[in-house]
Amino acid sequence: MNKDPFKLGAASSVLVTGGSGFVGSSVVERLVESGCNVLATSTSLTDHLPKAENLNWIEWAVEDKPLPNVDWSNIDVILHLAAPRSLFDFPENSQIVYELTIAATHRLLEKARS
Repeated sequence: MNKDPFKLGAASSVLVTGGSGFVGSSVVERLVESGCNVLATSTSLTDHLPKAENLNWIEWAVEDKPLPNVDWSNIDVILHLAAPRSLFDFPENSQIVYELTIAATHRLLEKARS
């Protein structure tokens, strides 16, 4: 049994939503180091985002934009790590939390299935 979930193989193509976030940035770094081809999303594309030959960034704001325009047939793994920046306004912002987590996961799974 493979005990390291990051050993997907150098040929694996991974979409990481929330790739610039607290958790996502660490996951992206580890995937890139392991040789995966990583496509990561961020709500804004800045010069501060990590760069690597096997890392590409696309802008995607989960709560108000359609799914990223990518070649879904070339993606082997989807890691949906996009999340609200703050949960301190919960439950007042429960709709945003729902859209970023549950609804976006459903949309990603449906797209991957098609």
